[in-house]
Amino acid sequence: LSELEKILERLAKKGITIWGIDYQWLRQHRSRALAPYLDGDEGNVLVIGDLHSPYDLDGYLTFCMEQQELWNCGTILFIGDICDFHSISQWSKIPEELNTRWEIALARARLKDRYATFPKATVTIWNHDARPRRTAASAWLLREFIQDANTIFQAPATYNFVNEIIIDNVLYTHWTKGTAFKKCITEWMNIVQWHCHNSAGAQYYRNRQWHVWWMQTWNWIDYEKVAFDYARELSAQPVLSCGVILNNGKLPILLPYM
Repeated sequence: LSELEKILERLAKKGITIWGIDYQWLRQHRSRALAPYLDGDEGNVLVIGDLHSPYDLDGYLTFCMEQQELWNCGTILFIGDICDFHSISQWSKIPEELNTRWEIALARARLKDRYATFPKATVTIWNHDARPRRTAASAWLLREFIQDANTIFQAPATYNFVNEIIIDNVLYTHWTKGTAFKKCITEWMNIVQWHCHNSAGAQYYRNRQWHVWWMQTWNWIDYEKVAFDYARELSAQPVLSCGVILNNGKLPILLPYM
């Protein structure tokens, strides 16, 4: 057990709770890492949606592993928002939720399963993942005082954190301040984008000489968590999914969890 888990276990035995943390949840999730699938074709990309850890649903890890094997994916890409960082949001915080210390501790614990299941991956960082850097910048801290992403998320050196990346002429980005379709036409290149929790699809666009495609897809959040109360009244609800891009960027497939 980590030092955090030892502390939580001692407190739980005494009947003491802090910020409503489910101690059993912290203990049980440690065993959910899956044996990695290492025989996939690097020309097939598995795109894992927004996690917003520690508020992600447990079943997503198994679902993504099943899709990786089914579609023989050898390249893994997390499309961003792997952590929520609700506790340091610039928006109004919910007092019943975790404070910063416990939120990142629980998120790191859950992300460990992802690192073990997918030993090598790229992560595109954007709004939620960048909250520590933006918060530090608002306090006028120099960048040299800010830890790198691998340290913040306690990720292995085999994880590459970038703002966006092009693989096989496909631009993978978390958010383009607009729809994936708009970015696709502006850049005139194939686009995979997340961020919009209630909008998804894949579509081709063609002019007289060329064609491009775009994919907008969803996430895997536990929508019942109070951290997402800000969207509770929206009629459009998030649909859980991941995506695969096959044949060296030629075939995008959206895979909803039904």
